[in-house]
Amino acid sequence: QEQQQQQPLPLSEDVEKKNSSTFDRVVELLNEAQLVEKEEKLRCLHQVQELIVHKEPNLMDNFFDEMTVHFQDRSPDVRKFVLSFLEEASFKETELIRKVIPFLLLGIKDTATLVKKKTIMVVTRLLPSALLMVCNARPNDQEAGEMWNTMDDIKSLIIEEINGSNDGIRTMVIKFMEMLVVVLSKRSNDSEVVKEDYSVSLEMVPTDHKVL
Repeated sequence: QEQQQQQPLPLSEDVEKKNSSTFDRVVELLNEAQLVEKEEKLRCLHQVQELIVHKEPNLMDNFFDEMTVHFQDRSPDVRKFVLSFLEEASFKETELIRKVIPFLLLGIKDTATLVKKKTIMVVTRLLPSALLMVCNARPNDQEAGEMWNTMDDIKSLIIEEINGSNDGIRTMVIKFMEMLVVVLSKRSNDSEVVKEDYSVSLEMVPTDHKVL
C-alpha cells in the first residue's frame, strides 16, 4: 500500500468557534505525523485521538479525513490504530458510523492479520448501533440503506473467514456470529440480554421497513 503525499494543514483562524490552542495543537501533531516513522507517527496519532475524541469531540468532524488518510499507511500497526480511532469516534458520535463503515469494508479485505482481527472486533461492537441507526432512519434516507448494504457485505466477508486457517480469526468470527444471533433474532420474554451492547434486536425493526 502506498502512502499519499499530504499538504500541511492550515492553522486555525476561527478562534471564536473553536478552542484554538487544541485545534492548532492537533494541526501540529497531524503535520508531524506525515513526516515521521511508525512509532513516532503512532505517538502523534494517539495524542490527536485523545484531543479530538475525549477533550474536544466537537473537533472530530474537522479532522476525520486527516486521521483516516492514515488507513493507507504501509504499516499494519498504523492501519490498526486508525480502526481503533474509528471505533472510539463512533461511540462518541454515533452519526459517524455512516462514514466509518466504508473503512471497515477495506479492513476486512486487508492482507494483514492484525488489521483483519481488529476489523472483526470493531464490526462486532458497531453493528448493533448501525442496526439501531437504520431502524430510526427516515423512510427516504437512501444513505442509511446504502450503509446497511455495505454492512451486509462486511458481514458476509467476516463469516467467510470461518473457513480460514488462522485460529485467532476463526475464534473472533464465532464471537461475531454469536452477536448476530442475538441482534438479528426476535426476543421473547424468556430471552436474556447477553451484553448491554446487544440490547437492540430484530423486534425493534418495523415490519414495513424498506431496508431491513
